[in-house]
Amino acid sequence: MDKTALPTCNFAALPDWNDVRYAVMVARVGTIAEAARYLQMDQTTVSRRLRALETALGTPLFERCKGRLTPTPAGLAVLEHGQRIEAEIMALCHWARIVVLDIMFGL
Repeated sequence: MDKTALPTCNFAALPDWNDVRYAVMVARVGTIAEAARYLQMDQTTVSRRLRALETALGTPLFERCKGRLTPTPAGLAVLEHGQRIEAEIMALCHWARIVVLDIMFGL
């Protein structure tokens, strides 16, 4: 297989994980205000980062209607991937705790 035909990934252009995390929370709770409360962040920050993610991905992730946000098809895809990333990060943290406990206490 010709390696020049393989797609490349510009890691500098990847969305910030926190922006994806904010989008996942907005999808879960339905409003930016509620997501900000759960994330213990300012509502304007969550809103700004959500817009930045939409801009970076080049598509709206939510339909906005009367203060509620409903994921678009692209938003559902981000939610699905974001939840998997979140689960992997949680698994990594769990593994790291086990390793630290094993090193510290020989468990």
